[in-house]
Amino acid sequence: MARQGPALLVLDSWSALFPFVDARRSDHVAEVMGYLKEIAKAGPSVILLDHTPKPAPGLTALERGIQGSFYKLAGARSAFLLSRVAPKLTGGRDVLKLDTLKNNLAPLEDPLGVERIWKGDALAFAVTDLPEEEARPSKTELAKRAVLELLEDGPKSRKELIRLVAERVNAGERTTEEALRALAQAGAVERLTLGGQGGAVAYRLRGLPQTPLRDSALLRKTDFGVEDGPKFSANGLAENPGGLGPEPLEEEGEWL
Repeated sequence: MARQGPALLVLDSWSALFPFVDARRSDHVAEVMGYLKEIAKAGPSVILLDHTPKPAPGLTALERGIQGSFYKLAGARSAFLLSRVAPKLTGGRDVLKLDTLKNNLAPLEDPLGVERIWKGDALAFAVTDLPEEEARPSKTELAKRAVLELLEDGPKSRKELIRLVAERVNAGERTTEEALRALAQAGAVERLTLGGQGGAVAYRLRGLPQTPLRDSALLRKTDFGVEDGPKFSANGLAENPGGLGPEPLEEEGEWL
């Protein structure tokens, strides 16, 4: 497709396109992102859509972050989160919030409010002010996100986490402790007691899989390949007729 000369490729969505990749494994995700970068080098801009994890008590869409490995963010030049503002905060208006999570091409800006206005069968969009609660994340929310990103690389001691979060989002020890308590209560992280003198404490993400790395050759096989060996259908159900298809789009958030 890149060689045919399009200016833009939109890939929708990660779970539908790469059902054979463990999206929570950074090494798996890094390999896929490497291929997408090669496509971009051939000419077209590449937009990859992804979903937020399923809702969890006590965590906003921004705090839950990306579905799977944070390397999806690390491997992209720019990343944005589109989520819906609770109608009770907007007087019933249909308002979306666009957060800039990463941008190598321009400064990070404050969240942008976009109102969807339905007029019969027509739909219009208008930039609008966000409610105060949504206009800028609190220090605790920033600390929660920093903790989740830092623990993607593996367990870390409480002391190290507090230092790294302070460096990343300028949050104090009390704020980071509050973020850790909220994340543990929501089931996103778990607290570990380390052996030795003083009863040191560490934290890790809950539920990270420990599956072996799959054969990277699988990533290079498609319906349209001419290589010998196994090929994969563009339809994820074709290889697994009795299995589940890709997850439906979450209303709460969508990653770009």
